[in-house]
Amino acid sequence: MTKANGVKAMTALLTALPEKQEEFSQVLRGLRIEISAQPGCVECVIGQDISGEGKYLLLSVWRDGEALDDHLTSEQFRILRGAMDILSKRGDFQLVTADTIPSFQSTSEP
Repeated sequence: MTKANGVKAMTALLTALPEKQEEFSQVLRGLRIEISAQPGCVECVIGQDISGEGKYLLLSVWRDGEALDDHLTSEQFRILRGAMDILSKRGDFQLVTADTIPSFQSTSEP
C-alpha cells in the first residue's frame, strides 16, 4: 500500500432491475472507464456478484476530498444517478477516508 494522507473512497452497492440487468451492466462498464480518467481518480472498480443476479459493487478511490467532490458534481456521476433511477433499485453509497491507497495490482503465483 502507498501512503497517502486523506485518500477518499466511495462505494456503492447497486442492484439492477431484473429486466434491465444487461443495460445496467453496460452503463457501469462504460462509466468505469470515464470515471477512471477523471483527475484525482486513483482507481475505479466494478464488481458483480457471482450469483449473476444483477448485484454490483462500484468502488472508486480518490486522491483527496477535492477530487471526490469534483466527481460528485461531474457528468459521469449524474449519468450514474440517472441510470440508477431508471435501471436499478435504490443504491447504497458510502464515503470513507483512508490513510493509504490500496494496491490493486494482481500478483500471479508461479
